[in-house]
Amino acid sequence: MKLVRPSFYDTFRCKAAACRHTCCAGWEICIDEETLAHYQSIPGEFGEKLRGKIGTFEGDPCFVMTPDRRCPFLRDDNLCELILTLGEDALCEICREHPRFYEFFDEVELWGLGLSCEAVSELLLHEKTPLVFLVNDGEKETRLSFPDVCALCGLALPQDLSFFDSQTGERLLFRHREALEKIELMDASFSNSLENALSSAPDFVILSDAMKRRIYTYILYRQLERADEYGMDALCRYASFSVALILRLIKTGLEPVRALSQWSEEIEYSTENVDILLDALSL
Repeated sequence: MKLVRPSFYDTFRCKAAACRHTCCAGWEICIDEETLAHYQSIPGEFGEKLRGKIGTFEGDPCFVMTPDRRCPFLRDDNLCELILTLGEDALCEICREHPRFYEFFDEVELWGLGLSCEAVSELLLHEKTPLVFLVNDGEKETRLSFPDVCALCGLALPQDLSFFDSQTGERLLFRHREALEKIELMDASFSNSLENALSSAPDFVILSDAMKRRIYTYILYRQLERADEYGMDALCRYASFSVALILRLIKTGLEPVRALSQWSEEIEYSTENVDILLDALSL
């Protein structure tokens, strides 16, 4: 088995209270069975409080969110009361793993970090060089380019879509923008951001070509496992469409990090939304 990860993977650290858009708010936080059993065994007053904050969402155990959609253990200073009281080992699986993701091929496992996390978006935007990936086969570690990672997974990048091109992205966004009307949003205010973005004029130089290519490559990397279902052409069009949309979000005044993380929250983290766009872009 070969393990692949972006070169910035090992430098990721949660920003905790310094994060301006905490992942402990807005999401349903489901609790895995092993952690739930542990929570049932916590003694004393805190154990009672913990169990009193557990409910269900679509049949699964989860924390009961506060009226303003925050985890009940997220303090006003954006620190986690569970960690402060019981330690990091007390976190449920989704809290331990977020924003990590894992994709699998026959003999290759892809590791990555979701862009909904502003710390990850900052890492992606920090460098201007092409993305490099680290490949570990259990004996040695090598550095590969993205086309080499694709080849390792038995995939080939279409020659005309191997890098992001602003005009191609804009054409795809114009042609398939109606697909955005079908997606389901977690934050209703994002519909205003989309409307403003789609009504603005494109700006081809708002980010450098090198930065746009890094974003394009990483969006594509996240979806490689879907190549068998949709084909690499559709995945590349999805990445181009997405970068063009992100650039327009930046044009409306969003900081690049926030534009990238909000796009990821609303689209990339919803399998259904990604499917809607890939279905449209496959035609």
